[in-house]
Amino acid sequence: MESDVEDSLELGRAFEVEVLVGRNRPHAELTEGAVWSRVESGVKSVFARGGSVRLRLLEPPGGYIRKISMDANPGCYRLFVFTSSEDRKSEILEWWESEGGGQRGLVKFDDDLWDARKVSRDVDVALSLFREFYAQGDLLGGLAGFRSSWDPQR
Repeated sequence: MESDVEDSLELGRAFEVEVLVGRNRPHAELTEGAVWSRVESGVKSVFARGGSVRLRLLEPPGGYIRKISMDANPGCYRLFVFTSSEDRKSEILEWWESEGGGQRGLVKFDDDLWDARKVSRDVDVALSLFREFYAQGDLLGGLAGFRSSWDPQR
C-alpha cells in the first residue's frame, strides 16, 4: 500500500479529506494534502462509530470523479461519487452492491428506508474504492458499482 501513497505524491496529486467521526460532534477534521494512512484511518473510524468521510481531489483537476463520499452508521454505510459529468442526472452517483439478483428488500439507514443493495456492511469495499480513487486520481474499475438515481437497478 505504501506504493499507492508514493505514487500519488510523486504524480503531483493533492487530496483533501474531511472526516467526521460520530454524528454528534460539532466539527469535522479537514486535512489538505492528505496521505493514504489518514484516509484509511478515517474510513475505518467512521465505519466503526458512524459519521462521514469525504475525499476530494484538489490537483490536478480533470478526472471524471471529483469526490468520493461515505455516510455511515456504526457498521454500515452508503457511498456516493461526485462527477464532472455535464449530464445533471450523472453528477452524483450512488453505490449499488454488485452481487447479482434483484431487490432483497429495504433496510433502515438513518431515518429512511433504502433498497438493501445501496447499504453495505463490508468496510473492505469502501476501503478499496477510496484506495483506487486515491491511487489513480479517478475511479476506473470501481466506477462500475455506481449508478445514477435516475437509472436504478431492478
